[in-house]
Amino acid sequence: LAPIVLGHKPSPSIYGGDWDETDPDDLAEAMRDMYANHERYKGWAKAKLPDVREWSWESAARKLADALPAGTLLDNPKIEQATLWHHVTLNRTLQCDIANKTYKFVRGVPLRVPEGVLDVVLAAGYVESYTVEAQ
Repeated sequence: LAPIVLGHKPSPSIYGGDWDETDPDDLAEAMRDMYANHERYKGWAKAKLPDVREWSWESAARKLADALPAGTLLDNPKIEQATLWHHVTLNRTLQCDIANKTYKFVRGVPLRVPEGVLDVVLAAGYVESYTVEAQ
């Protein structure tokens, strides 16, 4: 559905494997082109609207429900919450609220946090070091 395909390169992930990292020069050029040719891309977007509407949670749920056999239940479903924990040390003292929970980091002191919190403080550039907790 994308009007422009950007160059990319593999970038190692902290979780193992690789992410595709967009080439910043390609992204900048695509943004300039979209700005300069706004009406053309607007027309393209309007033409693609029916296709985009098929990419929704409702559509995905409908396709899944259609694929499952009717009337089949799991006898004793076991639902487990999978959380990857980290011990994170920040380069500053910080108190923050993430996902309705308050975290109080003290500079240089490791704090045990779930991976979503690690993602936020990594993106902010505050992480001095971290380790993954053994499962």
